[in-house]
Amino acid sequence: MRLAEPVVIGPRDPGSAWEFFRTELGKTLRVEEDSEGALRVDMLKDGTWSQAPRGMIGLRLEHSTQSLTPAEILRLPFARVRVRDLEMGQSL
Repeated sequence: MRLAEPVVIGPRDPGSAWEFFRTELGKTLRVEEDSEGALRVDMLKDGTWSQAPRGMIGLRLEHSTQSLTPAEILRLPFARVRVRDLEMGQSL
């Protein structure tokens, strides 16, 4: 049971949320889906988030790509999550 959506720094659609992933090759991605279903993907490189090529959106669906845990997300630059965003019973 999720109690809230992740906090994202900067303007955003209130119906959107970031999801964070690490690919098999070690690339860290964040994917946002807005309330209309449009997707945006950013990639972390040298400590900075930048827009990734749109073709990388599909990497989140690969079986070798892992969703990041709340603790891993908190260690990322500009990726803050409120405690109430964690799954019930989950800890950092």
